[in-house]
Amino acid sequence: MELVSDLSVFEPVSPELVLVSPPELATRARGALAPVELWQPRPIENAADVRRERLPFAVFCATCLLMTLAPLAVIVVVH
Repeated sequence: MELVSDLSVFEPVSPELVLVSPPELATRARGALAPVELWQPRPIENAADVRRERLPFAVFCATCLLMTLAPLAVIVVVH
């Protein structure tokens, strides 16, 4: 089975095909992809916004800690 070496009529290539293609063909296929923009956090304007952003995280951490330590406390008390 031969791979097509002429990419003049370049069509989208599946990721699986890129993985098994020769390196030069895979490089050309990756080069045809649009650049990916990574997530960037939105800027925080003032200190009040920082506190407002931290409160849900603190509540989440406290809930996780409580849900972890409460069963352990019950086990220690029972035994």
